[in-house]
Amino acid sequence: MRGYQSALLNAGITPDEDLIRYADFTPESGYNSMRSLLASPKKFTAVFIASDNVAIGGKSALLEAGLRIPEDISLVGFDDIPWAQFSNPPLTTVHLQAQELARRACLVLMDLLKGREPETKRQIVDTQLIVRKSCRKL
Repeated sequence: MRGYQSALLNAGITPDEDLIRYADFTPESGYNSMRSLLASPKKFTAVFIASDNVAIGGKSALLEAGLRIPEDISLVGFDDIPWAQFSNPPLTTVHLQAQELARRACLVLMDLLKGREPETKRQIVDTQLIVRKSCRKL
């Protein structure tokens, strides 16, 4: 959330809390959150969903509302799970190095189990934007 807000501020855009929804990482929660967003008076041309799994539910709500992806609204997910490249249209997503993230988490856990302070409490894992066909240039 801080990254989202910081990116908007750096672009000269004031973050609008009315455009933010929270979900619990299930397709159903993505569907319900997107329906809530679509029911609001706020207009938007793109949506970033913090999990590809949630994005599938959000996508369903967008299509049910008669919106076309990416012609009417761009959709971007996060995780780059296998189905993302095979959805229609293929989902633009942020690829996360899950194995590296798991490896680092295990190192922190092992330090904690041994009663040691982890070397770093926050670590950055590289990501990569995978541009597919669910978003368009404005």
